[in-house]
Parts: sequence; C-alpha cells; structure tokens
Amino acid sequence: MGIAQPNDEHVERFARLAQKASQGKPIPLRDVRGLGRQDPVTFLPESADLVKAIEIFGKGVHRLLVAREGTDGKIEVTGLLSQTRLMRFLWENGRNFPVIDQLYSQHLRDLKIGSNNVIAIK
Repeated sequence: MGIAQPNDEHVERFARLAQKASQGKPIPLRDVRGLGRQDPVTFLPESADLVKAIEIFGKGVHRLLVAREGTDGKIEVTGLLSQTRLMRFLWENGRNFPVIDQLYSQHLRDLKIGSNNVIAIK
C-alpha cells in the first residue's frame, strides 16, 4: 500500500510478505511481528464482551487481536479491534443503545471523564 517505509534490514522481508500476499497465501503472525510499531500484541477471545475490550484499551493498548483457539490448539486470529473502530461503532450506532445515546449530550465535567491532576513539563 506504500504506507510502510521499511528499514534496509527489513526490505527483503517486506518483499517476501508482499509476494505471499499477492499470491493469496496465508501470512502467519510471526512473519509480521516486529515490523511495525512496537505496541504490545494483545489477544482477546471471541467470547469476551465489550467491557473486557474497553478495560484492555484503558491500560494503554490501542489494538486487540480477536482470536479463537483452533481444534489443533493453535490460536486463530479472526479479527482486529482498534480503539478507533470501537469509537466509530459507538458513534454510528449510539441510537441503538439508549444508555450510550444519552451520554453524547452530557458535559465531560459531568461525566467526570479526564483527570484533574494534570502534570506538565516545560
């Protein structure tokens, strides 16, 4: 896609991955781990609820790999959930959830979202 700019040491690796992708071959997670930003890889079972995902996002994780355990004991990634995608879902579907829809008109100070203890360094 032209988004990633690999280091010289990763150029050959990217080329192999691109070749696999263009041939429609599966690409195991171990082949791409370490190529992008070094956010922690966090798995969330398909059976987990939204509260669990939000709890993990609250710990500083930005993306979750949604997975299920395969019959052979291997973990199979079935999706990716990001904070951005979750926020978009809540914004676009808030009217379907009256409790969430009511929060949109609330003031941030009334919801007590954010911190009163701001630390600044010059």
